[in-house]
Order: sequence, then structure tokens, then C-alpha cells
Amino acid sequence: VYNVSEYIEACLESIAIQRYAEIECILIDDCGEDDSVSKIQNWIKKYEGNIDFRLISNIENKGVSESRNIGLKESKGKYVVFVDSDDSLYGEYAISHMVEAMEKNPDADLAIGDIGTNEEKYYKIFHVEKNAIFTTMDEIDNFLSERMCPWARIIKRSFLVDNNIYFQSGLAHEDNLWSFHLSLHAKKILTITDKVYYYNVRGGSEMTSKKNELKRINSLLYISREILLSTSIPRHRKYDYVAFLNLLYILRKDTSVLSKCSVAVEPLLKDLRNYFFAERNFRLFLILFFVDARNVLLIKVGLLQSSVLVFKAFEIIDFWFQSKLQSKY
Repeated sequence: VYNVSEYIEACLESIAIQRYAEIECILIDDCGEDDSVSKIQNWIKKYEGNIDFRLISNIENKGVSESRNIGLKESKGKYVVFVDSDDSLYGEYAISHMVEAMEKNPDADLAIGDIGTNEEKYYKIFHVEKNAIFTTMDEIDNFLSERMCPWARIIKRSFLVDNNIYFQSGLAHEDNLWSFHLSLHAKKILTITDKVYYYNVRGGSEMTSKKNELKRINSLLYISREILLSTSIPRHRKYDYVAFLNLLYILRKDTSVLSKCSVAVEPLLKDLRNYFFAERNFRLFLILFFVDARNVLLIKVGLLQSSVLVFKAFEIIDFWFQSKLQSKY
């Protein structure tokens, strides 16, 4: 909970109306500057239902990642559902729908539901088209890499804790790395077409704010390195492509911006460059950028070792990496 006075009561109401019988709701006060916490306290005093609402206050601002970790560690239930305090659950049966899916498939690690939102483009990204079960690495990898968020899903608490899947503190785009670790360990995931979550897109949120550009670049560098250079990762994973996009996003920035990054940019970029270009005997994605005034169109084409286009594309992007490094160092 951080500076969400306008939204927090609606969020609490969406949880309070759930028809599922056994719910504990852990709220983490992350030391905001508005009256969100006082609204929570007053709301809990008036609440007369069966849900166990608990407010835990951080001593100092710790950020969304550590706050989620605290909530996970404090939780006692079989399942975990993350709800951002400016969003809400969708309807009275959101929890019931997700629990029902998990109980019918007791070996599943998580279930993901459909969403509502005030932004059409995000509905297209997170919309769940059909009830499905994914069990192969490629299926899980592909699906989760396109939905790198912790909400609109229910997860076995034991799955997260036993595999040490927590959020990395201090990062922007922390969901990307968390989702990646989720995909590494998940053996079975479910999708359901029931709407379970309302995603409220607001311009002042950290994800959409342009004031955190340096933090964003630092984080994407760190996340890309973690994804690509971990020895536990098989080749050809969809997350390689995600990391590749992150890097190209970073390299399109002016070098004066890169020079302000707090991380060691030079060794990170060199390590990542070596990963992409030292070995050419595996498939990657060829990224072609067509830039107009407002949009960047990304066209994904599988690379084949025998193709002349492959080597030319690698040479072009390789030169791009080197020129960026040389212009800065």
C-alpha cells in the first residue's frame, strides 16, 4: 500500500465481497505520504465479515518487491493471490473460480484468469481466450513470458516458498525476473476464462512513469544478464527473446543516459554481447525495427544457421553493440 488513497477502499471492498469462505488479506503499509493507511484502519474497524484483514507496517519504504515478499512470508494459506492496492478483484467469485480450477487439478502450480481493465491494449495482452492446461516447458515459457505480472492468478504457496521464488528488491520491472523464475520451476499451469482481476492503469504509477528511466535501464540490464547468463537455462527459451528485446531497448538510448547507470554497464554489455554473438549455431530472433513517429513494430523471424541473412543480421547487430561501447568507453 503506497499512496493509493483514491483506490484503496474499492480494492478492499472487492476482497470483502468474495464468496469464498477462507481468506486472509495481508496489507503491507509501505510508508506512503497520503491517508491510505488511515482509510484502511477505519475500514477494518467497520468491517463485520469473516475475512481476516491484517495490516503490517514497514519501518521504512521498502518498495513493492520487498512488500510482496513480506506478505508471502506472513501468509498461512494454501494459496497466494497478489493484488495491487490500486487494482481490485473482479466480481464476487474471483477467488472461488481460481481455487476451483486448482482443486480440480491438484498437481498444478498456478492458475491464471482473465482480466478487466480501463486500457484496451492491456486487455489484449492479458486476455485469456480459453481454458487450458500447459505442461511442457515451451508452453509454460511462452505463456508466462507474455504475462509477466503477479496478479490475475492464484499460486500454491508451497510452490513459491519451496523453490525460493521471491521478488528481487530494488528493481523496476521486478515482475519480469520473478516471472522468469516462475517459468523455470512450474510443471503445470492452468488458464481459465473467468474474469478474476481488474487492472487499473493510471499514469502516475511507477511502471508508467518516465521519471524512473535510469532505474528502468539499470533493472533491465540486471534482469537480462540474470536470464541469459544463468547456467540453469536451456537454450531457445522464449525469455532469451525477452532479454534480447530489453537489450535493444537499452542500446537505443543515448550513451549519455547509459553513462549515468549505477550498474557496471561495460562488463554487463560485453558479457551479453558474447552470449549472443560468440556462438551462431542456435536459433535466436531477428529483430527488425520499423520506427514511425509513435510506434516501434517488432517483427520476429526465427534465425537459421545456414541462412546468409542470419550472419548479416548478426554482423549488423554485433556492430551496433560494439559502436555503443566504443562511443561510451
